[in-house]
Amino acid sequence: MANFCENKLVVSGKTKDIIGFKNDFVRKGFEVIMPIPADIKVNHVHSINWRCDNWGVKANAEILDVNDNTVYFDTPWAPPSIALLKLASVKYRINIQLYFSESGLSFEGKYTIHAGQEIEQVIVNDMTNPINAQKMVELEGFDNLIERLEQDADLNDIDKAVNVRSLAEQGKWTELFSIIYIG
Repeated sequence: MANFCENKLVVSGKTKDIIGFKNDFVRKGFEVIMPIPADIKVNHVHSINWRCDNWGVKANAEILDVNDNTVYFDTPWAPPSIALLKLASVKYRINIQLYFSESGLSFEGKYTIHAGQEIEQVIVNDMTNPINAQKMVELEGFDNLIERLEQDADLNDIDKAVNVRSLAEQGKWTELFSIIYIG
C-alpha cells in the first residue's frame, strides 16, 4: 500500500484559464496535461513505468477538494514531477504553486512555476529533525504548520494537542517533534 503525498495546487492567471485548467484537471487529472499513449495503456506494467517516467508518480491524482483557485489531491509516495507542472503552466497559461507533504517518508516542499519556468523549488527532508523547523515554518506558515502537527499528534490526547502549539510558540522544536514523532 502506498504512502500518500498530500498536494495543494494553487493556480493564478486569467480567470478563464484557471477555470479551464481546474475543470480539465478535476475530470482527468494528469491525463489532460500529458495523456498516456494508447499503445502503453493496454499493458499495466508499461503503463505504470510510463507514468513514473512522465508524471513522476505511478498513478493519477486523487482529487480531494476544489475551491476558487486551489485543487487538493493525493498522489502515491511523491508529488507530480516539476516537468509535468511546467507543461501544465504553458499549456493552460497559468502560474502554479504546489505545496506537498508526505509524512510517511518524512518530506515536504513547494514548487513555484511561472510561464513554464521553475521559479522556486524547496524540499525539506526529515521533518522529524528540529533543524528543519524554520524551513517548515517558512514553507507552510506558522499556523498551517502547527495545525498539521496538531493533526499528526494524538488528538484524542487533549493535553498533547495543546502542548504542540505551546511548545512551537516557545520555539522548543526538539521537544515538539519528540512528542509528535517519537511519543
